[in-house]
Amino acid sequence: MIRADLLALTPEALAALSNLGLVKRATRELADGRGAALVCEADGTVVGTFPDGVVVRLAPGRSFVDGPCTCGAVGACRHRVGVVLAYLRGQSEAAPVAAPPWSPGALTDARLALALGERRLERARQSLRRPVLITLEHGAPPTARLPACTVRFLVPDDVAYARCDCAEPGTCEHLALAVWAFRLRDMDGVVTLGRAPAETVSPHTLRPPVDALLSHVLAEGTTHAAPGSACFAFARAALEGAGARWLVGGVDDLEASLEAFQRRSALFTAVDLRGLLVELEARLRAAWRPVELPAAYLLGEGEAAEVLLDHTRLVSLGARVEADGPAKQARVYLADPGTATVVVLERRWADTPDDGPALAFRRIGTRLTLGPLAHGQVVSRAVKRRANRSVELGTTRPGQTSVTSRYGDFGALPAPLLVRDLRALEARRATRPPPFLRPRVLAEDVHVVAISEVRSLAYRPSAQQLLAECVDAAGNGFLASVTHRTVAPNAVDAARAALAEPVGFLCGELRWTHEGPSLDLLGIGGAQFVVPDLAAVPVGPALVALPRALPPVPGDPVREVLRRAEGLLDELLVAGLRHAAPGFATRLAAAQDEAGLVGLTDFATRLAGLASALARREPEAACRAWLEAALFAALLETAAD
Repeated sequence: MIRADLLALTPEALAALSNLGLVKRATRELADGRGAALVCEADGTVVGTFPDGVVVRLAPGRSFVDGPCTCGAVGACRHRVGVVLAYLRGQSEAAPVAAPPWSPGALTDARLALALGERRLERARQSLRRPVLITLEHGAPPTARLPACTVRFLVPDDVAYARCDCAEPGTCEHLALAVWAFRLRDMDGVVTLGRAPAETVSPHTLRPPVDALLSHVLAEGTTHAAPGSACFAFARAALEGAGARWLVGGVDDLEASLEAFQRRSALFTAVDLRGLLVELEARLRAAWRPVELPAAYLLGEGEAAEVLLDHTRLVSLGARVEADGPAKQARVYLADPGTATVVVLERRWADTPDDGPALAFRRIGTRLTLGPLAHGQVVSRAVKRRANRSVELGTTRPGQTSVTSRYGDFGALPAPLLVRDLRALEARRATRPPPFLRPRVLAEDVHVVAISEVRSLAYRPSAQQLLAECVDAAGNGFLASVTHRTVAPNAVDAARAALAEPVGFLCGELRWTHEGPSLDLLGIGGAQFVVPDLAAVPVGPALVALPRALPPVPGDPVREVLRRAEGLLDELLVAGLRHAAPGFATRLAAAQDEAGLVGLTDFATRLAGLASALARREPEAACRAWLEAALFAALLETAAD
């Protein structure tokens, strides 16, 4: 009897159900001839006997983690993992059988009742008294993202291998919710389970407080608009009362951006501020008449502000250090193999002369320091994850959280977190909603790219930037880069040294431009794992020997016209529409003419409307016209990407 459930367990799935260290140790023991001798019984039970006498029995219908092992370990152990690996190797020469396509929606309620028990199944039914928003991904494995947790079906047609990252031990009611959601939709997208109660807040009622806030910021500009004013408090209270998590986050970020401008923060950009205004307007417009995306998805209704996760393993992908005057802040990007997502741990130090190498020794908790965390992996029973995927690690009680060092091998991470084919990822990326309508999560474009070679290194002096021409595992070329910043003085030199050695994985934020995909490096995985921003190597003259990279290739004429028009919108945003210079309408008219010449006629019409409202000195009309033009520009940017 062939055990299809065991054959479906990839190394990534084994790591998700146990941990990467156990998988690596069991793999080494198998390669060294210390693996288990297997016997397959008539009922399908796989019995593995190790040279030291330890015996494991893996019965069908149960997760391998639950199979009895005479070593006495509870849950996953190297023996259980080793028996699965030995079984996979023994079946590797068998004729491959094409796995039929499947969906978790095919699992019946009877099978759910057997796996969960009637009590948990009834709890799942009770939770549908309120609407539950679930995002479905029909991939390998199928994944359902609920407001407070993520369910992954690691083995086809087998409830025992479904994994949820909530804090409840064993199977939970989220499994049933995920199965019911898959029954409603046979493609990627968003599903709403349950019935909306009569008291659900309509997006229409959120318009007045948000409109008042947008009008205040646009009319007065960053120079005169006051963070902490009544319109912020009024909008935040209304949005929190409606449970519109993404809109509340947008208002918080908008206020923080204005505060950053007033204290002359180096982290403030008018581009980011424009994006926040566009996002608030776009979410409300789309939720007013939802067509493809439910209003709850667009507004963030039902999203848990904070959840406690079960026993969690997080693998560092690197860190980014930023300076904000005398203050410094660090972000550590942590991959969660169980959910194939990236979470972010942030720390800020109010007044310190330290740069990245010195910050590596700073404590970020009672027992944790930045450097080991950014270079290693953390195992914790006290991870709090917020709706935006930022996390806090519990460090007050011994044994709750531990950090261990690791090498630069990321091959066991699941897709799409681990990217082997950038073209396939780009095709998937093209199906996403625009960024200003997606959930407000951090690091959604941070990935690990498996590479086959680094073809060349070059240095661009004008930007103080190291460029690496790389090839992914599927043969697609892309650029990886590291830019010098004072707060990370050794980043460029450390990256150059690491990329000159054999490298298998690059971690960073992926972007697509007219030149192709590019990766802003956070970490480099080779024989060691290098985090450029925290590197302590001394700055030397080695960069002089590198070839000089040419300046960036100018974009197409349409993009250049769009960029110049967006610059005018940003200039207005800083000055304030009420305080616009008398000749500004003339400059907008010139931008309108440029847009018309390159075929952006609809955008030109919106610029004309803004110029007309400014010329008539009508602030309210100008605010609406500015939002129309900025939103249309954002849509053009999304289409171009």
